[in-house]
Amino acid sequence: MDTLILMILMDVILLQVLGSVASIKAGETSHSGYDYWKWKAVFFLSDYGSCVIMFSMYSSIISLREAHETDGSAARDLEKLRLFVLAAFGYVFFTRVIVVFGLAPLVVDKWPWMIDAAKETGNLVFCMVMFYMYRPLEKHVVGVEELGL
Repeated sequence: MDTLILMILMDVILLQVLGSVASIKAGETSHSGYDYWKWKAVFFLSDYGSCVIMFSMYSSIISLREAHETDGSAARDLEKLRLFVLAAFGYVFFTRVIVVFGLAPLVVDKWPWMIDAAKETGNLVFCMVMFYMYRPLEKHVVGVEELGL
């Protein structure tokens, strides 16, 4: 893939890590203190900043679709990029929208641990999908017989 796309993907991952750290720090501080609102703002800015960057990735997908017709490796890059964008959007949507705004108000009084369990399950599934998608593949070793020597 292009180095610019790799740099953008690294920025998205760093923003997601920063958002996770800010979420943890906000959860450990008092809700009435200045630090809580500061970390909450860092969480929202990093989270929505990564979403904006992910939306800009669609321009890369469009340019890869145009190059797909001429280059075979562009097809693999396009598929990996498309699957990464889909997985990242699914992760952000599940952990930020469904869990925080959908599940949390329903179970916060009775089962507060369920919110953390749902977030961590989403993290586990996302990491497993990413590790599976970008796993090292076996290299094809060319034997002497195949070379005709």
